[in-house]
Amino acid sequence: EEERLIQEEIKALRERERKRKEQQKVDPEGERRRREEAKAKAAEAAKQLQLRKEEEEAKIRQREQEQAERAEAAAAAAAPAGGAQEEEEEEASASDDDARKAARESREKEKKEWLEKWGLEAGTKVLAVWYADGYEYEALVLSPNTPDKINLVFVGYGEEQETDPSDVRPITIIPSASPP
Repeated sequence: EEERLIQEEIKALRERERKRKEQQKVDPEGERRRREEAKAKAAEAAKQLQLRKEEEEAKIRQREQEQAERAEAAAAAAAPAGGAQEEEEEEASASDDDARKAARESREKEKKEWLEKWGLEAGTKVLAVWYADGYEYEALVLSPNTPDKINLVFVGYGEEQETDPSDVRPITIIPSASPP
């Protein structure tokens, strides 16, 4: 049964390769141009992913800073003058540090849970079904969109897609036998 499935997969891969080669024969210049455009789109998508990640980190730092400022203002307003005020400021600062640490741990926990569930992280190369034609293509994981969807960009085409994790599988490299 397993061998039959492997043979069917090999047959499907050969058929896709044959169709791709036919397309190249029909319009080789168009194919080259399309591939260059797809590579540019994939590079742009990776750049956008990095920018989104940096923006998200900046927002988190901003929120943490605002929380710290509010805590300091509340401590200053509630504290009596003198040495007690300094003690309360130290306590507020420690509380802010705890809040930042808890937020960071929460983000790390969410990422760890997602990685454990799907075994994929942003930047991982996978094979995924492109819903436009139902065939599998090489893609790059951008990010989890929801707990049950993954954002991908198809490497050879630059197309982004929200994909069900059941339609995604990691690329496995099978070592070849060394020559005698």
